[in-house]
Amino acid sequence: MSANIELPEVSTFTAGAVGRPGQRTFYLQVVAVSGSLWFKLEKQQVSALGEHLRRMMADLPQPVVAPDAPFSAPPSAEDATFVIGVMGAGYEADRDRVVMLLEELVPVDEEGEIEPETAADQGRVRLHLTRDQVMAFVAAAEAAVANGRPSCRWCGFPMDPDGHHCPRMN
Repeated sequence: MSANIELPEVSTFTAGAVGRPGQRTFYLQVVAVSGSLWFKLEKQQVSALGEHLRRMMADLPQPVVAPDAPFSAPPSAEDATFVIGVMGAGYEADRDRVVMLLEELVPVDEEGEIEPETAADQGRVRLHLTRDQVMAFVAAAEAAVANGRPSCRWCGFPMDPDGHHCPRMN
């Protein structure tokens, strides 16, 4: 992919899903002056990122307003900039910005190392976000994850509309 993008000014940073519960594809959406970018990721990554950012924000002055961060789906699945592998976040106090780093998922060898030719082509995006945008993202991430299939009260696994075979009911 080989995208190395720096976005110091972002107007929207949000999460959402496309498809029916149980068959959804999750995305992070970033809107900047240059246009919209979408990044595919797993539901668990959306949940973990939202939780991590919520904890990070608890240690910072609370934003005045957490604006809505409406999600719009990419025109097609092929419009995703890349699939996210690694994400990181830190706080830049002198600029009062949360800096997010998104790295493209790349294959690894048997030892778990990224091959050098693959590493050179790995996409990376750095976002500079306000605390308001981060709080809006946290709310959007929680909503996207919660809109999935309900969990079984016995085993915690997701249930399809027809129910499921609960391992605790055997």
